[in-house]
Amino acid sequence: MSVLLIGGLDPLGRAGLLADLQACAGFETYAVCSALTAQDDERVSATLTPSESFAAQLASVFTANEIKAVKTGWLGNEEQVEILLRCLPRQALLVVDTLFHTSSGFSVYGDDVRASTYQRLLKRADLITPNIPEAEALIAAPISDPVEALSVLRGQGLASLLLKGGHVDGEVCCDTLFKADGSLEFFRHTRVAGLHRGTGCRLASGIAARLGSGQSMDAAIQGSSAWLQGWLRR
Repeated sequence: MSVLLIGGLDPLGRAGLLADLQACAGFETYAVCSALTAQDDERVSATLTPSESFAAQLASVFTANEIKAVKTGWLGNEEQVEILLRCLPRQALLVVDTLFHTSSGFSVYGDDVRASTYQRLLKRADLITPNIPEAEALIAAPISDPVEALSVLRGQGLASLLLKGGHVDGEVCCDTLFKADGSLEFFRHTRVAGLHRGTGCRLASGIAARLGSGQSMDAAIQGSSAWLQGWLRR
């Protein structure tokens, strides 16, 4: 059971592909680089992988392996999204970590996330994992009620959504899953103090790996969340 991780390369390993791979230790994992970056806690510079190379990487992985699940992180523009949608096997599960800006505020996706190309990616996904600012970008409105926001997104024809609650103040973080059948599941955990980068990358990657291994959506999220909590407290 194999998973493909798509994202940017952060040489420090605090986010991006190196963080993704860390979260998927123990699973059969492959990686495609969408951008080369240099980043720290305050600044980011990035160069997108040329389209021909990006497509070739995807083709090589999909041709050589039966990929059960794919997780996307850094996608820089509509062209990369279009390439992914063309190459993605029909049977592969897709987890989209809606990365629009880095923790330091660097703009990742250069086109309109509400335009048809990105919306096609979201509608192809089996799970979308926005944080609060990303969900606000998707609905073009501030969020005061996470459940209401998830209902709006589901109304746009999207499948399961996991709204991450790390941006909400409080000692307890609550991630809210709106399932494809319309039911809700809440995943609560104690906030770990400190500045942490790449938590969304790791969480989504771990979920994708577990979904690809045959776990249910609830079990995959619970397992990845538990691993992330352990990693934060290491």
